[in-house]
Amino acid sequence: MMVKRMKKQYLSDFTSKYKPTKKAIDLVNDILKQYDSRYSEPWSMQTMVAGFIANDAISIKSEKLVEPSESEIPDHRGPQKDLKRIASRLLKDRGFSVDGCEVRIRGSVADMIASNKGKRIIVECGPCRIDKPVDYLEIPNTILWVLKRLDERTFMLYEFTRGKRWKEFVRMKQKEFENLQSSYDRIMEDI
Repeated sequence: MMVKRMKKQYLSDFTSKYKPTKKAIDLVNDILKQYDSRYSEPWSMQTMVAGFIANDAISIKSEKLVEPSESEIPDHRGPQKDLKRIASRLLKDRGFSVDGCEVRIRGSVADMIASNKGKRIIVECGPCRIDKPVDYLEIPNTILWVLKRLDERTFMLYEFTRGKRWKEFVRMKQKEFENLQSSYDRIMEDI
């Protein structure tokens, strides 16, 4: 009974702290999950990321692009190879060099990583785990790109960057994690 009560209170506190909007939750589903059922993370994770977006802790820019011809872009292997090819071309055109594909970073696998003069772009080609924007933007001088195919020749590029309230929301997230760990420890003591 105590666990159930703590969980209900935690979820209520979580929502009141992050203050996600329906629009931000819809953005999370559309851009990150892309309505892919494989990405059904906990409600609290979706609330947190939507709260970062709704409260200008994360900024998102979008750009609709037409896929270049095959002769203009390098070949890639593995999952999402078409989107990786497009991302490679975009990165090159914008002065970045691709450092790797399917790279392990912060306990995840990024589809691509690129760099230029101390800046890093991490690219997700298609749907991804919901908390990646927050997780990756914690790395200094990092931008996250998420690509979404619209049809055979067009796609959207979403660029996630730190917003004006980034530091405030990261501190709140860290405090939430500490509180959650403390609650977990108390529950484990009762078992």
